[in-house]
Amino acid sequence: MQQRALKQTRSGTRRMHSVLQHLVHLWMRELHRVMFTQTGRCSCRQLPCKLLTIHAIPLSWLACAQTELSKGPDRPCLGKVCPLKNAVLAVCYGALAVQQSVFAVNSEARDIQAWEYVPLGPFLGKNFGTTISPWVVPMEALLPFAESNPLQDPQPLPYLQHEDAYTFNINLFVSLKGQSMTEAINICSSNFKYMYWTMKQQLTHHTSNGCNVRPGDLLASGTISGPNPGSFGSMLELSWRGSKSIDIGGGETRTFLKDGDEITITGYCKGDGYRVGFGLCKGTILPALKH
Repeated sequence: MQQRALKQTRSGTRRMHSVLQHLVHLWMRELHRVMFTQTGRCSCRQLPCKLLTIHAIPLSWLACAQTELSKGPDRPCLGKVCPLKNAVLAVCYGALAVQQSVFAVNSEARDIQAWEYVPLGPFLGKNFGTTISPWVVPMEALLPFAESNPLQDPQPLPYLQHEDAYTFNINLFVSLKGQSMTEAINICSSNFKYMYWTMKQQLTHHTSNGCNVRPGDLLASGTISGPNPGSFGSMLELSWRGSKSIDIGGGETRTFLKDGDEITITGYCKGDGYRVGFGLCKGTILPALKH
């Protein structure tokens, strides 16, 4: 009786193993079809990008201190969380710095990204076109423009809760100038105050799994989009993924960026008779290399 039950168990295991092998074979065949034969997707080795967008107004900041030291300045201790009370940051236009600020613009090849993330995730579609502004603005210069933090619902976990105002009223603008255009045209007006998470929360969460932070490490806020269509912070959102054209004057329109397009980001805080700015963050789209 026991031998019969054992044979049935082994038979069931073999059948299950055979089914799993078949499923893996089908999955690999589909993966091969998607990655190498499917039309309409851009291979970074074969075709130039057709869906180039920008995530145009990430505000960045730099870490100004290590999370903790163990054996000297070159031996940071891993696994130490940076508590909120120590998450003093500096913001940058297009790039940012803890205790200082900067700006940055990031380009994304959405068709290459879509091709890559089946099944591995985006990689080369995101890492080829980042522009950082020339100035780093100390946090002390931005603190007069701090506003109350947004209401967060559901309430964040205790390690991400803080009462001090760390949301900043920073006006942000993106302009586009095509090769045949004499002047750039504004395509986006947004504000850093629309961010849901504060810089302190982002830095603290970044270290919550033990990732160490060193002086000069650059962290970015992500795309800053406001509530209105004119405040959307990426071409993907502005054009509703290519379904709506963006009028840039002179009879020209855009859904995604083209070769020769020049993108400029500007940003400033406006005080009583003065401004605190970040300098121009400017980059030009160049043609893909021919292989």
